[in-house]
Amino acid sequence: MKNHTKNIDQDDFAPKDLSAALKISRGHLHRKIKALSGHTTTDFIHIIRIQLACNLLQKAHYPSRKAYEIGYKDPCYFTRVFTRLIGQSPTQFSLAAQTSNFIKYVLQYSYRLITIVHL
Repeated sequence: MKNHTKNIDQDDFAPKDLSAALKISRGHLHRKIKALSGHTTTDFIHIIRIQLACNLLQKAHYPSRKAYEIGYKDPCYFTRVFTRLIGQSPTQFSLAAQTSNFIKYVLQYSYRLITIVHL
């Protein structure tokens, strides 16, 4: 799946692009992702993008720039999705990741994403 999500940072990347890359129908893709993760294909794409954002935000601040880098056109929408999945805003995550509690926050977000994906 990793090779097929390499363009996920494109703002127009959609479930149809993933199904085309995998050479399966969108319906089949949706059923497989739903069965494996319990999430819709769109939510699965959000989860992958937010994982990328977490990796970027550990190294640098500027959440709005990171939103564009991972394929979100609207930084406010990125913040809402990030907060829903991680439990804190990108700014809070970035600041926490750059403090002495770095390891605690990395483990916390990794565990939360693993439990979300169920893979």
